Amino acid sequence: MKSGVAVLGAGLSGLGFGLTLPEADIYEAEPYPGGRAYSREFEGYWFDDGAHISHTTNDHVLTRVIRAAKDVNVIEQSTVHNFWLGATLTYPVQNHLFELPLDLRIRALTDLIMAHLEPPAAASPADYEAWCLKEYGRALTEQFYRVFTEKYWRAPMHALAVDWLGGRLLPSLLPTVIRGALTDVPEGQASFRRFYYPRKGGFFEFFAPLYEGLNVYYNERAVEIDTRRKKITFASGRSEHYEALVSSLPLDVLVAAIPEAPAQVREAAQKLTWTRLVCVNMLVELPPRQLPHWLYIYDPDIAPSRVSFPANLAGLPGEGAPVPIQAEVFRRRDEPFDPSSTVCS
Repeated sequence: MKSGVAVLGAGLSGLGFGLTLPEADIYEAEPYPGGRAYSREFEGYWFDDGAHISHTTNDHVLTRVIRAAKDVNVIEQSTVHNFWLGATLTYPVQNHLFELPLDLRIRALTDLIMAHLEPPAAASPADYEAWCLKEYGRALTEQFYRVFTEKYWRAPMHALAVDWLGGRLLPSLLPTVIRGALTDVPEGQASFRRFYYPRKGGFFEFFAPLYEGLNVYYNERAVEIDTRRKKITFASGRSEHYEALVSSLPLDVLVAAIPEAPAQVREAAQKLTWTRLVCVNMLVELPPRQLPHWLYIYDPDIAPSRVSFPANLAGLPGEGAPVPIQAEVFRRRDEPFDPSSTVCS
């Protein structure tokens, strides 16, 4: 090691540090960089490790990634659908109650209006469940948001905080909700007004050229970190000493690799929870139709939570060609999962 600075992980965090300190040595466990932002080619089509888009408004970041990808599709408004009990609904569901069965439409509209008529609470909602009940009322929360939360986040709603909601979930606007309950209206409250996606190479094309010139060593999985001797041992048998260490490893993996980590830290690391993502990528022959950029599936008996259409994101023509489709299935770290039993139909 020449620089004395070791970076564990060549995902986007490792890339960001490497661009700041190009002489650093970056060690990556996989044979490729990018982490969860990596894209894979199959039959001439590109699939990401989960649905990704860039909707940054940071001019510096935007200029840099667009320059790296060169050919970028600029999408002025996202097209998003919901799938529920065999029907395709417009996203977000609260703005299009007209598409629901009459009884559910009445309950949903009544509950939402009643929730908005309640006196403002002294404090903001303490958790995601309270936030949804306040914004959408009980009928929509129970029928749609609770089911999706348990599929996607694999956790009860009350266990989730609310600091992640900005830009992800749309607050309900009463005039919009009432109008959408009385008649079929086009969607005007899009999640993303403008976003960007490379026309070729998948999402990783935004970042692939930025790794050029960095000191990245692949197939080097750190298995032990001796913080006293400042030494890293890798599964390959390689070992390196460092002066400064930067880690982008998952916290439980990092703590497990440090033999002298205090017992209470090890115990705390074991209590951390997260979800695992399994991407089911497929090419499907479909009759010509207008497809969304992605859709959410609310049926609890269908394993995928979200389905995306990469060719739409890239702005590629789809006529006369198979349609690339990606279905995302989520499971908790402690949840048994047999991929062969996954239902994607």
